[in-house]
Amino acid sequence: MSSLAETSFDYEGVVWTCALLPYRIIVCHDAIQYIVQIRNAKAYRNLSYFSKWESIEGQYPQLAMAGLPLNSPEVLSHEVKRRVMRQGHAAAEKATRSPVATRLD
Repeated sequence: MSSLAETSFDYEGVVWTCALLPYRIIVCHDAIQYIVQIRNAKAYRNLSYFSKWESIEGQYPQLAMAGLPLNSPEVLSHEVKRRVMRQGHAAAEKATRSPVATRLD
């Protein structure tokens, strides 16, 4: 990720920008939390920190009404790890199926 401050207009970790309201959501430099920010004239200001995407809607219903995606972009380190584990489990399951069961799928 960039060395720019998280409050910079050009910060690269932006995962969602609201088209209707002066808000955006970024991923912190360490990829451990989502940060809801509000725009002012000089930069963005941090408002709240979340480790779960689903919690944002509860705290900011106005963002949900303005088009906040329901599903997480899954870019936090724990979300990526969980996704990789799921994919690995699915691949392992597929590899252990018998040839007969595979033909019936």
